[in-house]
Amino acid sequence: MKSVKLIKCTGSKTDEKRSSETKAEKLPFFISRITSDKPRNSPFTFCLLPLGIKFSSGKLYFYKFLILVLLTIFLPLNLLSADISNISVSFKEDDLILSFRADEVFVEDVESRIKSGLEVVFRYEICIKKPRKLLNDPVLLRRILTTHVQYDPFKNQYKLLKKIDDKVVETKMTDSEREMRLWMTSFSNVRFLLLSVLKKGSKYYLSIKGDFLSSSFFFLIPTGVKADWKKIDFIFEG
Repeated sequence: MKSVKLIKCTGSKTDEKRSSETKAEKLPFFISRITSDKPRNSPFTFCLLPLGIKFSSGKLYFYKFLILVLLTIFLPLNLLSADISNISVSFKEDDLILSFRADEVFVEDVESRIKSGLEVVFRYEICIKKPRKLLNDPVLLRRILTTHVQYDPFKNQYKLLKKIDDKVVETKMTDSEREMRLWMTSFSNVRFLLLSVLKKGSKYYLSIKGDFLSSSFFFLIPTGVKADWKKIDFIFEG
């Protein structure tokens, strides 16, 4: 009688790979998306692609920790919000006279950027619209007001600039930090030419929003200091 040898069969490398892929599919939703060889379209995947990171099961916990650290550092920046207040509107001939103020703008990131000597720009978008009940409110006037500051640490001076629609309307040099702050955030009797866009006796509203330190986390998650739209209703009496 011939003897029969029992041979223990082991899985091939292909079987092992399939087994590991099966395990990966059983991972939680968040982990499976960032560890897949062909990542799906998720925000976390795209945010990490610029880093050149290729995920593997052996390094899973390290990268998961890295993601949490990055999100903890960068996402809170998006929560920094300023405010537009004290809006007042008046008219003189064909000009609109506007006053307003931006509050809670000079957070730590803004101050450090100014002290570094880099130019810092505050951008204000100003719109006049006519309210409608059913249709979208048409924009009758849009102006971009920007204030610029660049600090010279050697002379201890601030170079200040003010523009309306990219046209320089005022410049100044000062060594006073208080004066610099007022220049960047407080506006009194700023004139805008209307050119008869508004009709006498009609109702309108003016909206202002601010963008003070705009950037993005890997070009996807907007961060910075911003002020949402604030509006004031008025009747044109010109």
